[in-house]
Amino acid sequence: MFVQAWGAGGGGGGGGGASASNGSRGGAGGAGGGGGFTWCAIPVTPGQNYAVDTGTGGDNGLGGAAGDGDPPGDGTPGTAGTGTSVTAPDTTVLLAATGGSGGGGGFGSESGGPAPGAPGAGGSGSCSTGGVNRTGDASGDAVDGIVGLAGAAAGGNGGVGGRGGEIGAPGADGQDGGNGYVVIYW
Repeated sequence: MFVQAWGAGGGGGGGGGASASNGSRGGAGGAGGGGGFTWCAIPVTPGQNYAVDTGTGGDNGLGGAAGDGDPPGDGTPGTAGTGTSVTAPDTTVLLAATGGSGGGGGFGSESGGPAPGAPGAGGSGSCSTGGVNRTGDASGDAVDGIVGLAGAAAGGNGGVGGRGGEIGAPGADGQDGGNGYVVIYW
């Protein structure tokens, strides 16, 4: 059977808060990493049960608090997405696409320019029979599949990082990462 699978994307980091007293802005949160991708043909035995687990997108990071007499808060990082896998009845993992890591939180800014959070690393793909394996994108974009997805289906994108706070405002929350996705055909 042919399978293409995406791991889930990491959540975007929250934006940093900004100071009211000196006119500085908070840094933007980093994008969550895109999930890894694999496409391959795997051997199956008729009548046997195979486990298909799809990854869950990472949670978003929260925006940092505004600084009003106190230093502004840093945004919190997003969490990692989980992996997508197909496992044989004997518990052998036949293919896996790992989730992307969460984006870093933007830094609160009291002076100077805004300092953004780091982007999350992309996940990886692997298959017991080789196939095509791609690393997820650190910018959060989902990896293009070999066979186009049906309709509006999507999977494995990393969450967008939250916007840094404007003068005296809190940072925005990041976005959740996209869930994993599997296409099976024969």
